[in-house]
Amino acid sequence: MIIRFGDFGGFTKIIDDLGGVTVQVPVTFDDPFYPITGQENNTCGITEDQINALKAKYSGYQLETQFTCRYEHLHFDKGPANLDGSTALKFVRSRHGDSDFARSLRQFAVLIGVENKLISLKSLGKLDDTINTLSAIVKTDLTAGTIKTLLNVFGDPGKYKINQIQLTNANVLNEGTSSDGQYILTPKAGIFDFSGIKSLLQPIYKISPAKCRRPAWYRLLQPFPLLLLKFFRKACSIAPVLRTFKMVYLPRQLNSAGNRINFFK
Repeated sequence: MIIRFGDFGGFTKIIDDLGGVTVQVPVTFDDPFYPITGQENNTCGITEDQINALKAKYSGYQLETQFTCRYEHLHFDKGPANLDGSTALKFVRSRHGDSDFARSLRQFAVLIGVENKLISLKSLGKLDDTINTLSAIVKTDLTAGTIKTLLNVFGDPGKYKINQIQLTNANVLNEGTSSDGQYILTPKAGIFDFSGIKSLLQPIYKISPAKCRRPAWYRLLQPFPLLLLKFFRKACSIAPVLRTFKMVYLPRQLNSAGNRINFFK
């Protein structure tokens, strides 16, 4: 499954079409220099001579921040926050209030907010329209019909546990600088040594071979994907369920438009 937003406009539209989302702001942060779209070249009333003097004194980010009219001040307090599309975009893109690691936590907080909103829409029976909207904005190799089928097969999404692990400088990564001055992250175990990262991720992807081994009657049930999906859903993690469904059953049971889904109901 490949999902990617076509542009930032698509991101804001999804949030707005959902009626906004409620997110848990991980930590309070303040960004006094969030760039305002369209103001990138605004001189803010500074004369050419003054600009040349600033260029002689400053460079890079320090020079940019001298043009204060190009930026707006963002502030978010720790705790719940209701965000519309444009505010959510600022929330996930802000770079100057904290670190890149903290920004990734904010991005994940928005994903959780979207998930919670989608679950609430499903309970209200309004999910179909939302899926159609998402399909028009998000590029994916799953059709809207296939997504609806998966939702029916997997049942209540609120019953599934989401495991969250951050790879940061607090556990397996070191911050550093490359030979040409670029900011880089490297494994604490050593350059190109990903053993520490693999060990950290192992609990999430660990699957019991005894439980997930295909039984002798596996091939007999291949014409009945719903039964097999239920078997894997109970015996294994969600990852092999998705892989089994995607690689084995969708090509056999659905046409290119994803129309033949009645047998899942």
